[in-house]
Amino acid sequence: MKGDSGPRLKEAIAHYEDMRDFVGRDLFADILPSEDEHFDVLETQFEMIARMGRAQLNSEAPNE
Repeated sequence: MKGDSGPRLKEAIAHYEDMRDFVGRDLFADILPSEDEHFDVLETQFEMIARMGRAQLNSEAPNE
C-alpha cells in the first residue's frame, strides 16, 4: 500500500536540481521525509484496525 507521492516528490527534486532551482529542490527534499513518516503512521493504523477489529478500536477512542 505504498503511496505514490514519494516518487513524484523525487521527480520534483530532480527537476528542480536540473533547473538549478535549489530553493525549490530543498523545499521538496524537506517534504519527502515527513511524507514517508505520515505514510508509516497510516500503515500502522490500518494494521491495528485489521488486528483489533473496527469495533474494538472505536470502543477505545475518546468520547468527543
